[in-house]
Amino acid sequence: MKQIRFWILFLLCASVSLQAQETSRIIPFDDVVTMLSPSSRHDVTVQLWDDDLGGHLLYSETHPQIKVDSLRRIGFLFGSGKPNGLNPLDFPSGSSRFVDVMDSKGNSVLPARLPLRAGAFALSPGPEGPPGPQGVPGPPGPGSVTQVNSGPGIIGGPITTTGTLSLDTSLTNSLYARLGAPNIFNGDQAVNGKFGATSASSAFSTSITSNLHTFPYGGNGSPAFSVVADANNGFIDEYTSLSVLYNSGGGTGVQISTYSNGSQALEVDCTWPGTDCEGIIANGTHIGGIFTGNDYGAIGVAPIAGRFVGDVDITGTLTKGAGAFKIDHPLDPANKYLTHSFVESPDMMNIYNGTVLLDSNGEAWINLPDWFEALNRDFRYQLTAIGVPSPNLYVAEEVSGNHFKIAGGQPGGKVSWQVTGIRHDAYADAHRLAIEEDKPEEDRGYYLHPEVHGQPTEKSIFLKRLPRKIHADVHRQPQE
Repeated sequence: MKQIRFWILFLLCASVSLQAQETSRIIPFDDVVTMLSPSSRHDVTVQLWDDDLGGHLLYSETHPQIKVDSLRRIGFLFGSGKPNGLNPLDFPSGSSRFVDVMDSKGNSVLPARLPLRAGAFALSPGPEGPPGPQGVPGPPGPGSVTQVNSGPGIIGGPITTTGTLSLDTSLTNSLYARLGAPNIFNGDQAVNGKFGATSASSAFSTSITSNLHTFPYGGNGSPAFSVVADANNGFIDEYTSLSVLYNSGGGTGVQISTYSNGSQALEVDCTWPGTDCEGIIANGTHIGGIFTGNDYGAIGVAPIAGRFVGDVDITGTLTKGAGAFKIDHPLDPANKYLTHSFVESPDMMNIYNGTVLLDSNGEAWINLPDWFEALNRDFRYQLTAIGVPSPNLYVAEEVSGNHFKIAGGQPGGKVSWQVTGIRHDAYADAHRLAIEEDKPEEDRGYYLHPEVHGQPTEKSIFLKRLPRKIHADVHRQPQE
């Protein structure tokens, strides 16, 4: 009986001695690419798993304030969280092990778990013994395969009996494409065929989806590439899309559209302080840009809201606060400007004038263009004698047949004449100006020019009608 107890005690001691001889390891990791913010420090947890997706967590340890370089890479010693490092028993022969790195919120920061080779962590109880005797070969299998070779991206061959083929990680940057997991590809990628990508999230009880697609040719004007952002709160579906269109026979090349209340389809910001930057430059062989809208075709907000080099055609009514011409000063064009105000009237008035020499009877006919009476009505006259007094000068016959007669002047005298008329062509009759009008209810208390009435900019009718996004830009404009 004592002898049996001795052998049991001996075997237990031998087991403890073997455990003490097992080789524990610390694994250095360098230049591990992460999704952490560059040039920062983070608390991370390093985990050991038995599968690249899911599986069982075998071990984890925390590394405080790991430094992240400008390329989002980190380095650490895996196993330094245990007194003797990693336990080789966690790496049985033929097993697969994977390392993951989590942030302080428990989210993985690696594109994919890093694979570890189990052979690097084999037990080492002592020096290797002599090889054992050759086993009896088994019976041949029913197949006819005698050798498996390696191919592009595969290593481990040739295999003539048993073995393992593996991905060549030198071609995949230690990663490989997997479904249901993030991937990183270094180098150019080509997709022959339709391509699509979708991401989904939610915020404020709204389902938000973004979609990216490429499409084969579906006819002129069909999309070749599109990005769509879609937000649905259960009551209204709001979306914005950017599409590059096939344009083989004329039409639109790039289309941006949005269906969202109070939003803009396109915003271009080029306002970095200290830079000279143009927001949009549009060039066309025929038309540089076309703007249409239910209320306004274009809005300019700046100290000089618009500048045109060339003629300007306006087919509607031009409404303004003031008007003038401005030219280089005729007497000093290099250093001065000369400005004159427009002549204004409450009517659509045209002004015609000239000079005439009276005949021997002190009379003259003033001939007007053949379209004069077709364009004008309600004629008014002014006559001024030049050189000699003509107190009896008068309009002898009013405009009729596109001419009028003056008389009562000095024979051979010179007369300056002026006649005005009010437009009565079809367009003018359809678009008479309202000389005085009440402001609409929604504009009352607001002003076209609040600053000249001592009112703040917020009282501007123009500002009130602008989209909300532009309000702040108007406030930043310097006041003249």
